[in-house]
Amino acid sequence: MKINITTSSYHPAVDGTSIVVQLNVKAFLELGHEVCVYTTEGSLSKYGETVYTFKINGNGRLFNNFSGQIKEYSQILEKNSNPNTLNIYHGWHSWSTNLALDLDLHNTKQIVYSHGIGFDTLEPFLINRIRRILYFGQRKLIDRYMTKLDAMIFISNDINHPRNYDLVNFSKKKFLIDNPIINRENKFKDTDLLIIKYIEDLLSNSKKLFLNISNFQSIKNQRFLIDLINNFEYESNILFIGSKSNNYFNNLKKYTTNLKNKHRIHFFINVSDHIIEYVLSKSHCFLFASKNDFVPLVLIESNKFSLPFISFRTADDKRKGGIYVNNNIEYYNTFKIFYSKSFNDLKKIGSEGYNYYINHNTYTIYKDKIRNMLNTLYE
Repeated sequence: MKINITTSSYHPAVDGTSIVVQLNVKAFLELGHEVCVYTTEGSLSKYGETVYTFKINGNGRLFNNFSGQIKEYSQILEKNSNPNTLNIYHGWHSWSTNLALDLDLHNTKQIVYSHGIGFDTLEPFLINRIRRILYFGQRKLIDRYMTKLDAMIFISNDINHPRNYDLVNFSKKKFLIDNPIINRENKFKDTDLLIIKYIEDLLSNSKKLFLNISNFQSIKNQRFLIDLINNFEYESNILFIGSKSNNYFNNLKKYTTNLKNKHRIHFFINVSDHIIEYVLSKSHCFLFASKNDFVPLVLIESNKFSLPFISFRTADDKRKGGIYVNNNIEYYNTFKIFYSKSFNDLKKIGSEGYNYYINHNTYTIYKDKIRNMLNTLYE
């Protein structure tokens, strides 16, 4: 069977969407299917799949404001779609979903692989009411698109999660497929030794090292973590590691320069896989501060290293190996408790996460769920 996958991010990009799609492609190929990926300019084939790249800008909100090679993308996708084709679109609010669904490819099965969409947060009631009004048009657009789908893939089955609007409102076939973890390539960069030396210096004199690996976005709430570390009464350090620079990243760095304890806060971008695994093994705790987002892939990966975490409850409160909190005060109090524990005691907490990872997030489990999804979809 031919499977067309449209995504706004793909290899060699290292963000969460790109990694999930890469494993998506790998599983389909190993199951014997032909795979074509439609994605952004600069992307490359990783497993021998066909990759079509396009220069398309804009986002899909209340109105689609896309520009670029829209006609070229539409023509190739239509040409490669037939009754025996499965079309998968990754994510909402993106050309990778909206443009395809506007084509009305009713002669093929269509699935959205949801990475979450929601309009509520843990913020007070009034703020949520305002958000519902502001996002009314977006909700209606997604409702319309969902009527064109044959099925959807979800990474969470929590109907109360603020980013599971589509899970609650979609009425056709639903598949729960937990995010898997990619095996990182043990490749070094010229800067690795300098970063390792830097981290070793931070860990000297029994200093505690906390970690946040994530894209730099307002939804990730990294400003909260900066304030937490800056205002904490004891000496501590936090590493922020992201895939690339952007306006939010630059604003965070600018904000940090004026803080009294700015020496505690450290930023790195575009580091090697070797460095990611190194800091996951050396850190004391993974700090995740989003109030309306799912668990990031790298927090799942932290389970693999028995690294404990602190997170707001919106992330995924079924996952083991960490503590979930409901508000800023609980977050601070939990952080203070974790700070007082030894490295070995923290590893004992994190070990529960390792067992959860083995039972839910390995690639073998992921591939089996992809196979079962295809069997069910075409039964």
